[in-house]
Amino acid sequence: MARFRVGIDVGGTFTDAVMINEQNGEIKSTKVLTTTEDQSQGVLAALKELRISPQDISLLVHGFTVGINAVLTRSGEKTGLLTTWGHRDLLDIQRNNRGFEPRGIYNPRFKRTHQERPLVERRYRRQIQERILYDGSERWAIDENQVRREIEFLKKEGIKSIAVCFINAYASQSHEQRVKDIIQQVFPTAYVSTSSINPVAKEYERTCTVVLDAYIGRQVNAYLDNLDALLKKAGYEGEILIMQLSGGARTLEKSKQNPINTINSGPVGGTLGTQTYSRWTNSPNLLMMDTGGTTTDFSIVRGHDLMLTNIKEVELRVPLMLPMIDITSIGAGGGSLIYRDTAGVLRVGPQSAGARPGPACYNLGGTEPTLSDAYVIMGLLQPDYFLGGRMRLYPELAEKTLAPIATSMGLALQEAAQTAFELYTVHTSEVIRRITAYKGIDTRDFALMAFGSAGPMHACYTIRDLAMQEAIIPLHPGGFSAFGMISTDMRADNSEGLMRRLDTFTPEEFDDHFKALEAISGEDLKKQGFDPEEVTLERVYYGMYLGQTWEVLTRIPLGPYDAKTMKEINSNFHKQHKQKYGYEAPEIPIMVASIQSTAIGKIHMPDISQIKEGDTQPPPDALLTKRDVFLDRRVNNDVPFYSRAKLLANNKIKGPAVVVEDLATTVVGNGFTLLVDDMGSLRIKY
Repeated sequence: MARFRVGIDVGGTFTDAVMINEQNGEIKSTKVLTTTEDQSQGVLAALKELRISPQDISLLVHGFTVGINAVLTRSGEKTGLLTTWGHRDLLDIQRNNRGFEPRGIYNPRFKRTHQERPLVERRYRRQIQERILYDGSERWAIDENQVRREIEFLKKEGIKSIAVCFINAYASQSHEQRVKDIIQQVFPTAYVSTSSINPVAKEYERTCTVVLDAYIGRQVNAYLDNLDALLKKAGYEGEILIMQLSGGARTLEKSKQNPINTINSGPVGGTLGTQTYSRWTNSPNLLMMDTGGTTTDFSIVRGHDLMLTNIKEVELRVPLMLPMIDITSIGAGGGSLIYRDTAGVLRVGPQSAGARPGPACYNLGGTEPTLSDAYVIMGLLQPDYFLGGRMRLYPELAEKTLAPIATSMGLALQEAAQTAFELYTVHTSEVIRRITAYKGIDTRDFALMAFGSAGPMHACYTIRDLAMQEAIIPLHPGGFSAFGMISTDMRADNSEGLMRRLDTFTPEEFDDHFKALEAISGEDLKKQGFDPEEVTLERVYYGMYLGQTWEVLTRIPLGPYDAKTMKEINSNFHKQHKQKYGYEAPEIPIMVASIQSTAIGKIHMPDISQIKEGDTQPPPDALLTKRDVFLDRRVNNDVPFYSRAKLLANNKIKGPAVVVEDLATTVVGNGFTLLVDDMGSLRIKY
């Protein structure tokens, strides 16, 4: 009997599911509208669309948006914060920067994010008499009577979750742990979060991370419990693995210990799939562009390795500090609204129509034009091929919503649609320029990995703008993040804040710090079913020159260390710093801000079946139709539309052309050529 691996990714507009047959490597994908009120219902609907029995699933990997939605809509639990005396207003003070966005430095009415939309109301930020010093020693003991009074106050006020974050807790967690014990005695039903999530320096970022975990923790755990119950009721008896920000998966029960690690786990699947394809296609340098209905996510694979970070903003000036894959997101996708701002300038996003009411062409109640409506008007999305014919599109509704904007700008309807199309392409190209320049990367050395339902629409124009080598459209691009989840491994990350000069460590002492973390990580994976012999380890540290503020990630070998190894570790930091910032300063001592140990339990990826070979000419039955398409500011007559499922390896297609599949559409522009490789990937060059 066939067994299947399934990945399910919940997005803002659609829920995507991909399955791999473990016997023959066949891949199947589907897409259903996201059920925002209860995402687990969308998961069950996606499984039903795959038409497999839950009993036949050997492994299910899942990413979802319950946590990030709670933060962005401020619908999380009523949360309190216990903090060191004198640090009550840290969340409001934030960092001393305002940014150059319209609401930032030039806005006389500027308010910081937490002042406008607090995660924790000031009334519920309570100060505790205690103090741990920078070296972990105790300056003032905890006033336990005061702690109990403050907990009783929060309990009486209807608080459901409590964040505990004290200054210098990265050096010693004894005070936080004692307060947590008291909370569990006085208020046992409260969800409690402490710095143990990631005990590293930077008080503001650490406090935000602990608060975010407390804010979303109960909702995420309730969702996971409900999903577990529904899947068991449906007949699934296997393990549910949950995607983590760090790029690995953990069991559902382990994920409930630190829900913050799942806060935006969907895009992580896309980066893992991109890394897998970098090996399959022998393309060591890939830049990911994942365009869904609500957002576009960018990430980088360099030398087949993922680029990592330990900090990112969940929203403006609300940082999250955890080991994670470096992903940049913008509010632009197929469901992004097209509108004119108060100055009359045409804009695309960041507002989105979401799953409901969705684009006007869906006929689900949407009354404002979106990028998807522009695709329909340009002729790129054909109603009879959308979602394999399972969902009807209404071109007349798309035209009706965009017509007022076109008229107000003095443009024909199709010209207005292409203007919106081009605006999105320009916006994404500028984002890619910014993130690559900041990392010292030349886009000419990279290929673009474009997926998501809308990513392949813009891929060829993006590589032309950025002079990239080629665009690669993977198999099942509309559900590729779900595919990437299937290629994940189990992973356990642990960090320690040190804030100490590298040259003050002996080789043995530096190695011992990592060994202590590796023992924790290894035990974590052992509890999730991995034999210690099956676990591989990785080490990194975040360092900076003495006097700097922001760290540089440096990968280092496993121990044991000697004087020669320490010299190499020192030298590698200078190289990483020069690559990122353009200079090195070996005369300045290196500060080790934190170290990180990663334990990886390998999950074998089934072999994927290759497609049949053909010659350069696509087979006749691959041609679906010829239609007029508006591209490059003109009508292109009789543009061929091909079925991707019928294309063979070695087929070549010259633009203009459109390649159609159930969950995505690939546009081949004028002057571009598409080649189908033996894995079935579409490779576009200019």
